[in-house]
Amino acid sequence: VLVEVSFNQRDFEGFNSVFFLRLGPAPLFNSSYFSSSLSAILLTWLNDTDRGGFRTSAGTTGCGIAVDRCPVMYDKPIRGDFDCSTLVAAPLPSLGLGSFCSWSDNRTLVVHLGIKSTFKPGDAFVFHNDSIRAGGQLSLPSSTSSSAAFLPSSSLVPPVAVLSAPPRVGTCGDLALDASLSYNNGGRAMEFAWALTAAGGTSPLTSYRTILLVLENSTSSVVVIPSSTLPLLVPMTFEVRVSSWIGLNSTAAVTVTREDMEVPMVQVFCEQTGRVKSYQVVRLYAAINISCLSNASKIGFNWYLYELHNGNVVGDLPDVRSSTSRLAIPSFSLTAGKTYRAMLSFSLQRWSSSQTYDLSVSISAPVAQIFGGSRLIPQQLDVELDGSGSYDPDLSPAGNQASATLTYLWLCRHDGIPTDNSLCNHLQFSGNLTSKLTVKAPSQLSDLLQPQQAASFTFQLLVRKPSYSPGSSAQVQVIFSTSAQTLGVVLLPLAQTRINPATSLALQSSVLPSSSLPFQLQWTTEEGDVDVRNSSVLLTLTGAKSLV
Repeated sequence: VLVEVSFNQRDFEGFNSVFFLRLGPAPLFNSSYFSSSLSAILLTWLNDTDRGGFRTSAGTTGCGIAVDRCPVMYDKPIRGDFDCSTLVAAPLPSLGLGSFCSWSDNRTLVVHLGIKSTFKPGDAFVFHNDSIRAGGQLSLPSSTSSSAAFLPSSSLVPPVAVLSAPPRVGTCGDLALDASLSYNNGGRAMEFAWALTAAGGTSPLTSYRTILLVLENSTSSVVVIPSSTLPLLVPMTFEVRVSSWIGLNSTAAVTVTREDMEVPMVQVFCEQTGRVKSYQVVRLYAAINISCLSNASKIGFNWYLYELHNGNVVGDLPDVRSSTSRLAIPSFSLTAGKTYRAMLSFSLQRWSSSQTYDLSVSISAPVAQIFGGSRLIPQQLDVELDGSGSYDPDLSPAGNQASATLTYLWLCRHDGIPTDNSLCNHLQFSGNLTSKLTVKAPSQLSDLLQPQQAASFTFQLLVRKPSYSPGSSAQVQVIFSTSAQTLGVVLLPLAQTRINPATSLALQSSVLPSSSLPFQLQWTTEEGDVDVRNSSVLLTLTGAKSLV
């Protein structure tokens, strides 16, 4: 076969553009099937294709020594999403609005179905003449007829029918049969057919004409049956048949009994989201759905709390109980790192049931605190840094020293120049692994400083607990001064004072002795909403508040 060959849409003229080629076989079609989501159809070939990329046209010149013009072949593989009509001749309308095609590899063509697709098993794909050729070789059209691929039905997955309904209904309200959660239909609407398949007792199904008419006339995913049409204490089995757009179907059934008393639906919720903390007050409550509202106040509640280990109950908390629709678990009743199960038992007349709710208690980081704050002292004095106020919030609130399980580590950093913390080596420490650190600046420090100069250090306290790897830290600044002067604060009155809320208490501070170094006074109360008039040396405290 004498042809002129072109690559990248360029014609190669002259003697070198003439070749004798052997035609390769056409690609062999292998299979066609729906994707698992039914949103696409996959067409496969046994050998590589050219992805519809070769196009033929009349040559622009003669074929060298030949007289007739030669066909020209362009190498343009189709990539990305494209209009299916480029390759497919029929049945384009049945592919749906917005359908498109793409090649996932050299052997697989993916037809993405559009909205309201009607393509079904047995329908044929017809491709344009010679639109798909063998890949990896130069070949002329092997046929002038269209290719057809038929979709087999053996690979299709039927829809999954899901039917939900309460197992019992009371004397008030209606029965709702809900199949709206049925799935596996490629995002398209499904058809629903309802039926009454069984009923307890001796009456035949035909005796329930009202119920049968409601079911026969319903084609939606939800059917509502008035409870007054249901017989008392007779189990009724309802079935829904869900059909997909490709003709496959599945069924689901549920049995419902109408009781001669009210049957409430109760769910348990927690006001906190996610994991709870041991120092929190955990609040649970029951949400009640009842058809006869007058019976809501007659429901009896009993709450119980159990400790779990690997999903099994290992003990109970007898002090945590409630006989109302709400349960408040006091703070520090739950242990961090453990799991608990709250069980609500509720009853109405002769009917009773229960619901459970599991609580996971997370572990909190410890809280590091250093009493006294930053300070300026003469270099010849010792200073004690007190971190005993640090605490584990999972064991006790702030101020309650339950710190036996905490570990401590004190670190020193020099804040001036040089910055390599070498001046920390001139300090003497004791208790750096305890809650209290004693620091003494030896007299050699004055040899490193100029007169009236100060050395500033930051001391950091790291607090950890064995059951929780992240810790917390606090830090204070200590300034050792070579000056004989120091900064002290005298607060009057020194003793605790109880005042009447209608009166005011004036507290005076004095800086002893006077110093040219800058300083700051900060007044703190246990509660932040007091009426405080604060100046550098005078504080007026109004109300029955405590001063820290």
